[in-house]
Amino acid sequence: PQATGNALKRFVIWGATGISILLSIVFGSIAAGHWEIVLKFVNGTSFGTADPVFGRDISFYVFLLPLLEAIQVWFLGASIAIMLATLGMFFVNFSFRGVGFLLTTGVKAQASFIVALILLIVGIGHWLNRWGLPISDRGLGREFIFGALYTDLHARSLALLIITVIALSASLLVLANVYLKNIRILVGGVALWGITAILLGSVWPSAVQRLTVNPNEFTKEEPYIERNIEFTRRAFGLEGIAEQSYP
Repeated sequence: PQATGNALKRFVIWGATGISILLSIVFGSIAAGHWEIVLKFVNGTSFGTADPVFGRDISFYVFLLPLLEAIQVWFLGASIAIMLATLGMFFVNFSFRGVGFLLTTGVKAQASFIVALILLIVGIGHWLNRWGLPISDRGLGREFIFGALYTDLHARSLALLIITVIALSASLLVLANVYLKNIRILVGGVALWGITAILLGSVWPSAVQRLTVNPNEFTKEEPYIERNIEFTRRAFGLEGIAEQSYP
Protein backbone atom coordinates (compact mmCIF):
# COMPACT_ATOMS: atom_id res chain seq x y z
CA PRO A 1 0.00 0.00 0.00
CA GLN A 2 2.83 2.39 0.79
CA ALA A 3 4.44 1.80 -2.61
CA THR A 4 1.11 2.38 -4.32
CA GLY A 5 0.61 5.58 -2.36
CA ASN A 6 4.05 6.86 -3.33
CA ALA A 7 3.38 6.05 -7.00
CA LEU A 8 0.08 7.92 -6.91
CA LYS A 9 1.76 10.87 -5.22
CA ARG A 10 4.45 10.99 -7.92
CA PHE A 11 1.75 10.75 -10.60
CA VAL A 12 -0.12 13.71 -9.13
CA ILE A 13 3.09 15.76 -8.88
CA TRP A 14 4.13 15.01 -12.46
CA GLY A 15 0.57 15.63 -13.66
CA ALA A 16 0.48 19.03 -11.95
CA THR A 17 3.88 19.88 -13.42
CA GLY A 18 2.75 18.89 -16.92
CA ILE A 19 -0.44 20.94 -16.67
CA SER A 20 1.54 23.94 -15.41
CA ILE A 21 3.95 23.71 -18.35
CA LEU A 22 1.08 23.34 -20.82
CA LEU A 23 -0.77 26.37 -19.43
CA SER A 24 2.45 28.37 -19.47
CA ILE A 25 2.98 27.59 -23.16
CA VAL A 26 -0.64 28.39 -24.07
CA PHE A 27 -0.85 31.68 -22.21
CA GLY A 28 2.68 32.62 -23.21
CA SER A 29 1.64 32.23 -26.85
CA ILE A 30 -1.46 34.33 -26.24
CA ALA A 31 0.63 37.09 -24.65
CA ALA A 32 3.10 36.97 -27.55
CA GLY A 33 0.20 37.45 -29.96
CA HIS A 34 -0.37 40.96 -28.55
CA TRP A 35 3.01 42.25 -29.74
CA GLU A 36 1.37 44.85 -31.99
CA ILE A 37 -0.58 46.38 -29.10
CA VAL A 38 2.60 46.60 -27.02
CA LEU A 39 4.53 48.09 -29.94
CA LYS A 40 1.89 50.79 -30.47
CA PHE A 41 1.91 51.63 -26.77
CA VAL A 42 5.71 51.94 -26.66
CA ASN A 43 5.65 54.26 -29.67
CA GLY A 44 2.49 56.14 -28.72
CA THR A 45 2.26 59.91 -28.93
CA SER A 46 -0.22 62.58 -27.90
CA PHE A 47 -2.98 63.58 -30.32
CA GLY A 48 -3.39 67.00 -28.72
CA THR A 49 -7.18 66.51 -28.62
CA ALA A 50 -9.27 65.54 -25.60
CA ASP A 51 -12.38 63.40 -25.78
CA PRO A 52 -15.60 65.21 -24.76
CA VAL A 53 -16.65 62.57 -22.19
CA PHE A 54 -13.74 62.04 -19.78
CA GLY A 55 -11.41 64.75 -21.05
CA ARG A 56 -8.58 62.33 -21.85
CA ASP A 57 -6.27 62.72 -24.79
CA ILE A 58 -7.33 60.58 -27.76
CA SER A 59 -4.01 58.74 -27.52
CA PHE A 60 -5.29 57.06 -24.33
CA TYR A 61 -7.94 55.21 -26.35
CA VAL A 62 -5.57 54.36 -29.20
CA PHE A 63 -2.44 53.27 -27.32
CA LEU A 64 -3.00 52.67 -23.59
CA LEU A 65 -6.56 51.38 -23.23
CA PRO A 66 -6.13 48.47 -25.71
CA LEU A 67 -3.03 47.36 -23.78
CA LEU A 68 -4.83 47.50 -20.42
CA GLU A 69 -7.77 45.56 -21.86
CA ALA A 70 -5.46 42.90 -23.31
CA ILE A 71 -3.68 42.51 -19.95
CA GLN A 72 -7.00 42.26 -18.09
CA VAL A 73 -8.37 39.61 -20.46
CA TRP A 74 -5.11 37.63 -20.25
CA PHE A 75 -5.12 37.58 -16.45
CA LEU A 76 -8.83 36.69 -16.38
CA GLY A 77 -8.31 33.75 -18.74
CA ALA A 78 -5.26 32.59 -16.79
CA SER A 79 -7.13 32.80 -13.46
CA ILE A 80 -10.08 30.79 -14.78
CA ALA A 81 -7.71 28.18 -16.22
CA ILE A 82 -5.91 27.93 -12.88
CA MET A 83 -9.25 27.54 -11.11
CA LEU A 84 -10.33 24.69 -13.39
CA ALA A 85 -6.92 23.01 -13.19
CA THR A 86 -6.92 23.27 -9.39
CA LEU A 87 -10.38 21.72 -9.07
CA GLY A 88 -9.35 19.03 -11.55
CA MET A 89 -6.28 18.16 -9.49
CA PHE A 90 -8.36 17.98 -6.33
CA PHE A 91 -10.82 15.68 -8.11
CA VAL A 92 -8.04 13.39 -9.34
CA ASN A 93 -6.42 13.33 -5.92
CA PHE A 94 -9.68 12.37 -4.21
CA SER A 95 -10.43 9.76 -6.88
CA PHE A 96 -7.07 8.07 -6.37
CA ARG A 97 -7.84 7.88 -2.68
CA GLY A 98 -11.10 6.13 -3.45
CA VAL A 99 -13.35 8.87 -2.08
CA GLY A 100 -15.70 11.31 -3.73
CA PHE A 101 -14.98 14.99 -4.23
CA LEU A 102 -15.08 16.63 -0.81
CA LEU A 103 -15.23 20.33 0.05
CA THR A 104 -12.46 20.17 2.61
CA THR A 105 -11.14 23.25 4.36
CA GLY A 106 -8.16 23.24 1.99
CA VAL A 107 -10.40 23.16 -1.07
CA LYS A 108 -12.56 25.98 0.27
CA ALA A 109 -9.57 28.15 1.14
CA GLN A 110 -7.81 27.70 -2.21
CA ALA A 111 -11.01 28.11 -4.20
CA SER A 112 -11.86 31.26 -2.24
CA PHE A 113 -8.48 32.80 -2.99
CA ILE A 114 -8.72 32.11 -6.74
CA VAL A 115 -12.36 33.27 -6.96
CA ALA A 116 -11.42 36.46 -5.09
CA LEU A 117 -8.67 37.02 -7.65
CA ILE A 118 -11.12 36.44 -10.52
CA LEU A 119 -13.62 38.93 -9.05
CA LEU A 120 -10.83 41.49 -8.67
CA ILE A 121 -9.86 41.09 -12.32
CA VAL A 122 -13.52 41.22 -13.39
CA GLY A 123 -13.94 44.45 -11.41
CA ILE A 124 -10.96 45.96 -13.22
CA GLY A 125 -12.61 44.88 -16.48
CA HIS A 126 -15.78 46.79 -15.57
CA TRP A 127 -13.66 49.86 -14.82
CA LEU A 128 -11.93 49.59 -18.20
CA ASN A 129 -15.30 49.12 -19.93
CA ARG A 130 -16.40 52.43 -18.42
CA TRP A 131 -13.34 54.16 -19.90
CA GLY A 132 -14.13 52.50 -23.22
CA LEU A 133 -17.59 54.02 -23.56
CA PRO A 134 -16.39 56.96 -25.76
CA ILE A 135 -15.21 54.45 -28.40
CA SER A 136 -17.95 51.87 -27.94
CA ASP A 137 -19.64 50.48 -31.03
CA ARG A 138 -21.94 47.99 -29.31
CA GLY A 139 -25.22 48.35 -27.48
CA LEU A 140 -28.62 49.93 -27.92
CA GLY A 141 -29.14 52.55 -30.58
CA ARG A 142 -25.84 51.89 -32.41
CA GLU A 143 -27.06 51.18 -35.90
CA PHE A 144 -25.29 54.25 -37.31
CA ILE A 145 -23.56 56.08 -34.44
CA PHE A 146 -20.14 55.34 -32.97
CA GLY A 147 -19.14 56.36 -29.45
CA ALA A 148 -20.97 57.22 -26.24
CA LEU A 149 -24.70 57.94 -26.54
CA TYR A 150 -27.33 59.14 -24.07
CA THR A 151 -27.84 55.76 -22.40
CA ASP A 152 -24.09 55.21 -22.09
CA LEU A 153 -23.51 58.48 -20.25
CA HIS A 154 -26.71 58.60 -18.18
CA ALA A 155 -27.03 54.93 -17.21
CA ARG A 156 -24.25 52.61 -18.33
CA SER A 157 -21.37 54.78 -17.04
CA LEU A 158 -22.76 54.97 -13.50
CA ALA A 159 -23.80 51.31 -13.65
CA LEU A 160 -20.27 50.21 -14.53
CA LEU A 161 -18.89 52.32 -11.69
CA ILE A 162 -21.27 50.71 -9.18
CA ILE A 163 -20.61 47.21 -10.53
CA THR A 164 -16.88 47.85 -10.20
CA VAL A 165 -17.30 48.72 -6.52
CA ILE A 166 -19.54 45.68 -6.00
CA ALA A 167 -17.04 43.35 -7.71
CA LEU A 168 -14.15 44.66 -5.61
CA SER A 169 -16.25 44.38 -2.43
CA ALA A 170 -17.26 40.84 -3.33
CA SER A 171 -13.60 40.06 -3.96
CA LEU A 172 -12.67 41.20 -0.45
CA LEU A 173 -15.60 39.23 1.00
CA VAL A 174 -14.53 36.05 -0.76
CA LEU A 175 -10.89 36.66 0.20
CA ALA A 176 -11.92 36.77 3.85
CA ASN A 177 -13.37 33.32 3.31
CA VAL A 178 -9.82 31.97 2.98
CA TYR A 179 -9.80 32.15 6.79
CA LEU A 180 -13.52 31.63 7.45
CA LYS A 181 -13.79 28.65 5.03
CA ASN A 182 -17.57 28.93 4.65
CA ILE A 183 -18.93 27.87 1.26
CA ARG A 184 -21.94 30.17 1.69
CA ILE A 185 -19.71 33.23 1.76
CA LEU A 186 -18.01 32.08 -1.44
CA VAL A 187 -21.31 31.55 -3.23
CA GLY A 188 -22.80 34.72 -1.77
CA GLY A 189 -19.93 36.88 -3.00
CA VAL A 190 -20.22 35.56 -6.54
CA ALA A 191 -24.03 35.86 -6.47
CA LEU A 192 -23.82 39.46 -5.21
CA TRP A 193 -21.70 40.44 -8.18
CA GLY A 194 -23.73 38.40 -10.68
CA ILE A 195 -27.12 39.81 -9.69
CA THR A 196 -25.79 43.38 -9.62
CA ALA A 197 -24.15 42.95 -13.03
CA ILE A 198 -27.43 41.74 -14.56
CA LEU A 199 -29.64 44.41 -13.00
CA LEU A 200 -27.34 47.40 -13.48
CA GLY A 201 -25.39 46.26 -16.52
CA SER A 202 -28.33 45.14 -18.63
CA VAL A 203 -31.78 45.81 -17.16
CA TRP A 204 -31.24 49.44 -16.15
CA PRO A 205 -29.65 50.65 -19.45
CA SER A 206 -32.35 48.83 -21.42
CA ALA A 207 -35.07 50.53 -19.38
CA VAL A 208 -33.48 53.96 -19.87
CA GLN A 209 -33.17 53.37 -23.61
CA ARG A 210 -36.78 52.22 -24.04
CA LEU A 211 -38.51 54.60 -21.64
CA THR A 212 -36.40 57.75 -21.96
CA VAL A 213 -34.55 57.69 -25.27
CA ASN A 214 -36.79 55.88 -27.76
CA PRO A 215 -39.89 58.11 -27.30
CA ASN A 216 -37.83 61.19 -28.24
CA GLU A 217 -34.69 59.70 -29.71
CA PHE A 218 -33.42 62.49 -31.95
CA THR A 219 -33.65 65.15 -29.22
CA LYS A 220 -31.86 62.92 -26.72
CA GLU A 221 -29.16 61.76 -29.12
CA GLU A 222 -28.62 65.00 -31.09
CA PRO A 223 -25.57 66.22 -29.08
CA TYR A 224 -23.90 62.83 -29.43
CA ILE A 225 -24.68 62.61 -33.15
CA GLU A 226 -23.03 66.03 -33.57
CA ARG A 227 -19.96 64.74 -31.69
CA ASN A 228 -19.87 61.70 -33.94
CA ILE A 229 -19.94 63.84 -37.07
CA GLU A 230 -17.35 66.29 -35.70
CA PHE A 231 -14.80 63.63 -34.75
CA THR A 232 -15.40 61.69 -37.96
CA ARG A 233 -14.53 64.83 -39.92
CA ARG A 234 -11.40 65.31 -37.81
CA ALA A 235 -10.36 61.70 -38.35
CA PHE A 236 -10.52 62.08 -42.12
CA GLY A 237 -9.10 65.62 -42.13
CA LEU A 238 -12.33 67.15 -43.36
CA GLU A 239 -12.90 69.72 -40.62
CA GLY A 240 -11.26 72.53 -42.59
CA ILE A 241 -13.28 72.23 -45.79
CA ALA A 242 -14.92 75.47 -46.99
CA GLU A 243 -18.19 75.21 -48.90
CA GLN A 244 -18.79 77.53 -51.83
CA SER A 245 -21.67 77.62 -54.30
CA TYR A 246 -21.13 78.11 -58.03
CA PRO A 247 -23.81 79.21 -60.51
